[in-house]
Amino acid sequence: MKPGTEFYALKAILALPDGVRKTLFSEKPVNIRNSDIDAQTRTLLRLIEIQKRQTIDEIGKASGVDAARAAYRHYYKMGAWQSRKLPVRSEDVVLPGGRDEMKARLYHPESVSSDGLLIYIHGGGGVIGDVEAYDYFNRYMADYLGAAVLFPEYGLGPENPFPEGVRDCLAMTRALPGLAERFGVSASNIIIGGESAGAMLSAICGNEAGQAGIDVKALWLLFGAYDELTSDKYASMTDYASGFGLSRDMIEWFATQYFANGDSELVQYPLPINLPHLNNLPATLLRAAEYDPLFDQSMAFMNVIQPMGVDVTYRVAEGLLHGYTNLFELIPAAKAALDEDLDWIKAAFSA
Repeated sequence: MKPGTEFYALKAILALPDGVRKTLFSEKPVNIRNSDIDAQTRTLLRLIEIQKRQTIDEIGKASGVDAARAAYRHYYKMGAWQSRKLPVRSEDVVLPGGRDEMKARLYHPESVSSDGLLIYIHGGGGVIGDVEAYDYFNRYMADYLGAAVLFPEYGLGPENPFPEGVRDCLAMTRALPGLAERFGVSASNIIIGGESAGAMLSAICGNEAGQAGIDVKALWLLFGAYDELTSDKYASMTDYASGFGLSRDMIEWFATQYFANGDSELVQYPLPINLPHLNNLPATLLRAAEYDPLFDQSMAFMNVIQPMGVDVTYRVAEGLLHGYTNLFELIPAAKAALDEDLDWIKAAFSA
């Protein structure tokens, strides 16, 4: 089924009364850590269960990384289908990268209310995700913010394994003053954000900017990986290990691709929770998704940086899954959480 067709079918199903959906699909209550899952998210997971869809890691293991990327692109377009045309124009640009130049797409809203720039670094375990999957999502953010959005396409494993993606993002960070002038935005009004692996990379960029004296106004970190990817020291890795989109098995598959050349360079390029000089991070909006194997990592990262004096706003998207942002056109609670964060960014741009 095409993403658009699937989107409208799901939209119609999720618009049914909760009791009707429960009966129609034999849904059972889902409550972990004394918290109920979002009702429409529960229905979505039940539909996936009924359809017996392959997960991203299952597709990758059976058919390769390119097939996993195509499936992710389909799922992302399905959840954030371009159901309306937004007044945003875009242009493909090239950025400095770690070894070679890095492709990116720059979005300009027709109605501009800020001279700021949001750099959005996508998730996908450092393995999947691209500008075509996120195109409508980026347009939505640019239109909502009234500000430019830059979407870099950093190197992905296993072709460009760790630390290539990190090097790409560090090179981009070091070039921010020149990029601001080139793109006609304020060098003092740049916010870096991203989800999952993109949150990890955004935190690394913020740390690099702080050490280099480069002005980054704020960080927007969404349900990120800030520590060892499959560490058992976080109970959420067990509590939400399977059945909620991102799974422990999927995280392990991502890690295998991302660290295709091993992880020895973690000494030089540490994970966010182990970075030096984290006290130099800018104001940070740290958002966790409740039904997420990585949930506990957000609180752990906050408990490291907040005592250092970093201005942290911590929020939980209650009842929602890792990756809920790509469901903002389907799940009202996901859109509410996304828009709440975008309002925080708008306020930061205008401060």
